[in-house]
Amino acid sequence: MSVTIHVEVKNLQEALAKSELVLKYVDGALAAGALLIQREAVRAAPKADGTLHRNIQTGRLQQLLHQVVSRAAHGAYVEQGTGLQGPFRRASGKKNLSRDGQARVALWIARKGIQPRPGVSAERVAWLISRSIARRGTAAQPYLGPANTEQNVSRIADLAQKAVQRGITEAGLG
Repeated sequence: MSVTIHVEVKNLQEALAKSELVLKYVDGALAAGALLIQREAVRAAPKADGTLHRNIQTGRLQQLLHQVVSRAAHGAYVEQGTGLQGPFRRASGKKNLSRDGQARVALWIARKGIQPRPGVSAERVAWLISRSIARRGTAAQPYLGPANTEQNVSRIADLAQKAVQRGITEAGLG
């Protein structure tokens, strides 16, 4: 799961043709922009056990191309939802989650301090919750998409524009 942002910067092609220094500064500005998006995505990500927000990372694919991606295995499922509440709006056909899925639900119950009613075991509660997840799916909890706001894109464009000006000035071209 990743997010793509396209930024238009005035005079960028002309400036890049004139100086490698401009390229260096603009690439640095885009890296800073990727970090801005990453911070917003981490802030918006649900924090059940911390796995998701620890795995939202930035990366430089090539010059002038940076990405923000969730490397968590379940990142896309959180962003888009699953089952009936997911992007395809289809039931999974499963009657229950796997044993591993049930164990994760049991850990979540313990971490949240949920106390079952008298006469109901924690394992039974975990089974009931996991059955509901398998049947109904989980609602989307977007975190990458909301980080891609017009305000953030504008801030990244401003960073890039300032980088172009700085590179031109330092290269003695303007």
